Amino acid sequence: MTSILPECPICKGHCTLFKTGGPLQNYKCLECGHLFLHPPISTKTSKALYSKWDYWVTNRETLGTTTFDEQSMDGLVSSRSRTLKQLNAIPERPSSFLEIGCCEGALVNFLPNMGHRSMGCEINPEIVKTAKKVFPIDIVATDFADYDFGTNKFDTVLAFHVFEHFHNPKKAVEKCASLLNKNGKIVLEVPFGENEFCDFEHPHLFSKKSFQILLQKSFKDIVIIEISYKRESDGVQKQAFLISGTIKEYHFLPIIKNKIKFIVLCGNSMLQFFSQKEGFAGAIYIDAKSNDDQISIDQIPDGIHTIYIQNNKYFLGFAKKNMHKIEDLNIQIFSVTDFSKEKNIQMFEPFESDLSNVKEVTKPLSRDDISEYRSISGIAEKCRYDSNKADNLDRMKSDLLEQAEIVSSYPSRIWLESSTKCNFACRMCYNTNVMEGVGQDMSLSVFNKIKTSLFPVLTAVDLQGQGEPLMAEHFDSFYESAIEYGIRPAMVTNGSLLSRKRIEQFVNDGVQLIISMDGVTPETYGLLRPTYKVEKLRDKIDYGCRLRDEADNPAGFSMNFICIATNKTAHGIPQLIEYAISCKAGFIMVTALEGDFLPPDIQQLIVDPIRDRNKLYYLEAARMMAEANGLSYSMPLKYELPSQSASCKRQEKAVVRQAVLPRLLQQIAEDKKPGNTAYPGICTMPWSHCWVNNDGTVRPCCIHSKPMGNLLKQTFDEIWNGPEYQELRRTINSENPPPICSKCSASFGINSRRSILPDGMIDI
Repeated sequence: MTSILPECPICKGHCTLFKTGGPLQNYKCLECGHLFLHPPISTKTSKALYSKWDYWVTNRETLGTTTFDEQSMDGLVSSRSRTLKQLNAIPERPSSFLEIGCCEGALVNFLPNMGHRSMGCEINPEIVKTAKKVFPIDIVATDFADYDFGTNKFDTVLAFHVFEHFHNPKKAVEKCASLLNKNGKIVLEVPFGENEFCDFEHPHLFSKKSFQILLQKSFKDIVIIEISYKRESDGVQKQAFLISGTIKEYHFLPIIKNKIKFIVLCGNSMLQFFSQKEGFAGAIYIDAKSNDDQISIDQIPDGIHTIYIQNNKYFLGFAKKNMHKIEDLNIQIFSVTDFSKEKNIQMFEPFESDLSNVKEVTKPLSRDDISEYRSISGIAEKCRYDSNKADNLDRMKSDLLEQAEIVSSYPSRIWLESSTKCNFACRMCYNTNVMEGVGQDMSLSVFNKIKTSLFPVLTAVDLQGQGEPLMAEHFDSFYESAIEYGIRPAMVTNGSLLSRKRIEQFVNDGVQLIISMDGVTPETYGLLRPTYKVEKLRDKIDYGCRLRDEADNPAGFSMNFICIATNKTAHGIPQLIEYAISCKAGFIMVTALEGDFLPPDIQQLIVDPIRDRNKLYYLEAARMMAEANGLSYSMPLKYELPSQSASCKRQEKAVVRQAVLPRLLQQIAEDKKPGNTAYPGICTMPWSHCWVNNDGTVRPCCIHSKPMGNLLKQTFDEIWNGPEYQELRRTINSENPPPICSKCSASFGINSRRSILPDGMIDI
């Protein structure tokens, strides 16, 4: 089938697919040279992206945004006023200006000093809120395309690096023209040239010709300055960015057991910890679950929680029994993005002795609720409270922190391979290419051994393995037993056997449903899964989401996705992200196509990070879209772009891991794995999870194929603390892990920045 190429959105000319050195493939107009994405991300997604504070903080160097210090402000104003003077756009007489996408409002604040009236509009409400605290300016938080300016007219409209973001630049130009007084001017600055950075949030990259065509319908005199500014490679200074207020007071708070000295500050209703060991000075936030401007230490929930990443902030959880308590602690609210340049950094040095108003908490750790138990995907699990489960989790934490080889706890979550039968013939599947016969179901005798040994302490059970779980002969027995024991069922399914009755059951019982879905179009979905129509699958998914929303999700039902990236379908993953966002999914896992058993034609579809580097930009675009919309996203480390900002974040996470994690896991520590850099992650699977094949074979996880034992020949206790498991626990987080683990591409393995604790996800 021949695909129909889109026409140029600027001149309606013929186009071709253009492969650039920039982050994405684009279409190029053969007549005017305009580059554009087709289809672009939706307006809803782009608005959500630009409305995130972290988007502007993370990208402020490349976006031209600045910090609220005089040197940076002067530099920005000088650069842009120079452009305006080159274009004779600043008259001597008083005039009026509108700046679109004014960000912090530096230029809007500067122009009144020259006798002009100025107004700004900025899509990010947080930046507008902050700007108004700093500058006495007229600025509105709005999307320019949607805002009604009423009778306001202006002599000049300014837009620096904004028009490449508009989905419809023609309408934007027309609106600018409608806002101008007679003989008014519009000044636009956009990136030129095919080698310019053109990220997925840039639907357009103009050529000089396409830019002229865009403007000529509304304006008669067009002057183009090819280079309006040039930034030297070291010309951007990194400054501390004070978001609001000033530091009025601070308190020290030590953690006793783990030999860590922290400073307690506060940011946005969170407690903020700083570790000064080994020169690390990054911010770690602790959610105090309070909306008050003042936070008491009593408001922090009991229990060791986790370290993980959310919106580029590090979260550290802790137990009250392991720390001192400051009575009646009230902390001033403030937040910063970078303390490394803070002049008062000496305030953050660790102290050597306890403060006079600090005393040790002697009460034991209490745990009266385990409703928010985090899985390997970082999504909150829902399970019925039970003292056996709580006690097992507490013992597991101790075993994990000590990296115990012989453990006193049991896994809290298991994969139960209910069947190896499947009604699909997916082109990449082991079942299709290797296995013979119709597959086998797990027998009730094997299941009953698991049920007797583990169900009293489990919080979640995944009822899937190498096949489709809904084809299992005893699926209903397995499922009902999990519900009976207060265990949250989860499963990966192709979705084809999801009847309306089954979907209603899953929604009512709070199942964690993970749909295997590689794309949202027949082409991207059907490449690997040719035996089913994606339209039917989407109907089932939409029905489940509708039921969840109507029920207000009382039982915790979640719809999630897992997809396999190929070099033929990577371009469709951003569309899959948009669909997952519309479904209010909790997470999406992008996995690699791999396996020695794959036939040659399927092996050619494997995404090679070097050969298919341009495909990685689609995965990076998908990651950014997911992050902007609060969707948890994971993909293999080998698919990360080393030259992009995401890589910098992950390098930063690696630094955090080396500085914080070895001291948090004190019992792992100093003589076992304090400085191992070969494998950036810490695997907890041998302590927290296990996999049981349909024939009773016990394995450590879905990746590790070596048998630890068999339930038809041994008890679970004999297997769980047997020699194979002891050896695995001894070596998994060492510098010489088992060969299969050293090659692991799973998001929870030692080659990932993400690791799992019993009640939470460490993502660093």
